[in-house]
Amino acid sequence: MLRTGWINEILKGFALMVTVVGLTALPLMAGNVQDARVQKGTVAYETYCTPCHGANGAPGTAVFAATKKPIDLRTYQQRNGGTFPSERWWDVTFNPEQRSVHSAVWERIRAAQHEADDRDITARGVVANIEEYVMSIQKRNR
Repeated sequence: MLRTGWINEILKGFALMVTVVGLTALPLMAGNVQDARVQKGTVAYETYCTPCHGANGAPGTAVFAATKKPIDLRTYQQRNGGTFPSERWWDVTFNPEQRSVHSAVWERIRAAQHEADDRDITARGVVANIEEYVMSIQKRNR
């Protein structure tokens, strides 16, 4: 009977240790996942976005329709009240207008996905990674 209690206490201690180590590692793993998404987003941005928006989010040939001023993606958050407008990002990306530049880019991203059954899901993951990258290059207000 003493042995069973002793073994149970060891097992409880081991379970507690595994839980604490696991919870401690969660922020590290989350950081690694975030870093990986930014890295993948960087590559996708260079492939699909740089031709119009410029390297590293700096202005390229893309301009605002109303003002004809170059678009600087490094100030996207700043231009939107200091908060990154994810909903707006997705609206621009999936603009239903057939002649939209972003619609053409979306089709290129979709076409590049190898799994036909999961093409839309995988392509949306690419766009999400690009969003993570663009979030990472936002200029900070000083």
